[in-house]
Amino acid sequence: MDVVLKAWSSINENADTVPVIHGGDYNSASHLDDGIGKSGHSKLMADAGFVDSFRQLHPDVEKYPGSSIGSSGKDRIDYIYYKGTKLNAIKTDPIVREFKGSGQRTPGYPSDHLGVVTRFKFESDTPAKLPIVGFKFDGDVSSSTASIKADVRRPSSFIDGVSGKALDLTRRVRHRYGLDLGRSEKLDFGAEKDFSVLVWVKTLPGAELGNAIVTNLDWAKARNEDKELRGSKEVTGPGWGIASQPSGSWSWIMSDGDKYRFDYEPTAQRQPINDGKWHQLAFTVKRKTKEVCLYYDCRKVATYFIWNLKSVTSALNTMIGTCNLGSYNGEGFTASMA
Repeated sequence: MDVVLKAWSSINENADTVPVIHGGDYNSASHLDDGIGKSGHSKLMADAGFVDSFRQLHPDVEKYPGSSIGSSGKDRIDYIYYKGTKLNAIKTDPIVREFKGSGQRTPGYPSDHLGVVTRFKFESDTPAKLPIVGFKFDGDVSSSTASIKADVRRPSSFIDGVSGKALDLTRRVRHRYGLDLGRSEKLDFGAEKDFSVLVWVKTLPGAELGNAIVTNLDWAKARNEDKELRGSKEVTGPGWGIASQPSGSWSWIMSDGDKYRFDYEPTAQRQPINDGKWHQLAFTVKRKTKEVCLYYDCRKVATYFIWNLKSVTSALNTMIGTCNLGSYNGEGFTASMA
């Protein structure tokens, strides 16, 4: 244990900035339980500034022995330690299993040890930021952040969403018009700006796809242009977009209208969105590290290094659920959005 702590010294010393959690099967008693092992692992961890999360929340050893092995009820040899001023243990307990006889495991239980679970609360120095624009679609199209108002020229239809309601733009409804966010100065996608875009989408099973989901590009032109012309500012223009593919998957484009254009087009076998289920599509732009990360159902699926990508702020409006032609295209998007 002493060797491990020394090897991790630089990590442990920075724990007040980045908290450290250290857990596992230590196969030894704690000096906090019955005094045994005063020079063992638990004393070394305590001297290094680590807190035994279970014993911190359950200081009464007789009432809460915290057994994690055997049938005596007093053998605690599995631990979760933590270090750092931003982290606080708020609940912890072993995963209880009944042992039948000394050393005999419960039938079907895969170990002679019990699992230990600790729930932590993380205190950040940086308060969480509300999105510049975020829609809940709970019966209307008002932005939940009230930062930007959408321009809607037709009535909207709604269905049950992931949580609450969702905007219904499928072919089963009469009114299928997307949202126009305009060109607000708050929608700044400049060369120094970090930003993220996230949308939940569910289509009708087998729906015909190939439309924009959210974009500030003229998506029809960007999608149909000749591959050899990619990168031409006359063709693509600066901007970004998430869309559906006719194949049943989704796609993503980002271009500065000058030198750089990036495209992502997964197959429907890998990342379908036309299966009648809700799917989360997202990307984040990190200018400091010069990368864009793409996510499908909360899983990172691609990273693009964007090098000297310039501003992706478009001269066109930012649109949700429709192609950007400066106005609605009259067709909408064959999906529900939340």
